[in-house]
Amino acid sequence: RVRAVNTTGNSEWSEVSTFVILAPPTALEITQNNDNEITLNWRDRTNAEDGYIIERKTSEEAGFVTIDTVETDVVEFVDSG
Repeated sequence: RVRAVNTTGNSEWSEVSTFVILAPPTALEITQNNDNEITLNWRDRTNAEDGYIIERKTSEEAGFVTIDTVETDVVEFVDSG
């Protein structure tokens, strides 16, 4: 919660807000389908997600780059990039 303050006093407190900390997906498995394609599978450990962000890193020196997103309860992604 939060409230405003100044030299003449304090406001009332705001409404209390809550949130859920999501459990990360686990059991990531990678299957190489061919030279240019892999399939990612993972275990969904939450019922509150809006989806998943899929990222790729092409070398140890490179940073991760978002390549796609998938919807709620999707637990497989085919990367053909």
